[in-house]
Amino acid sequence: MPTSGSYSLSGSGSIKFGIFITDTFKLRLSRTGLSLEPNSAGNLNFGVLDVPFATFGLGSSGTTSFNGSKSVDSGWLGFIGVWARLKGTVSVSSSANGTITANLGYDFYYWVGFQPGVGEIPATNQHIGGSGDIDSDGKISVNASQGGQNGFNFRLW
Repeated sequence: MPTSGSYSLSGSGSIKFGIFITDTFKLRLSRTGLSLEPNSAGNLNFGVLDVPFATFGLGSSGTTSFNGSKSVDSGWLGFIGVWARLKGTVSVSSSANGTITANLGYDFYYWVGFQPGVGEIPATNQHIGGSGDIDSDGKISVNASQGGQNGFNFRLW
């Protein structure tokens, strides 16, 4: 793509990053590269998790940059002798070398007893805050022991 002269073209499309693909979004092509149209947002699809872009750019050298975040909630899941839930914010970004990084800042709740209702967090629950990296297959592990369960694995996509 030429980096001299002056031009600005608009259109829409999607971009594939390895196994991940974006939703269709409005793009602007200029001499500095490809970027989001003003007031446009795209989603980067990681399985069932669509993370909206806060920024996106593809430079004339092919360097890609983007970042975004989204709130997630696993709901209550049954483990051995305990119910557990993971709520938090997934942050996704890319680096200049094309590496995609995903991190989750979370609140982890666990409860021994009957299954809590949808959306309910019992007042006497146990709570741990933390953060961790998410594997490329969407898995994050919380290192905690409760009831008969040692460690809790959650899949986000």
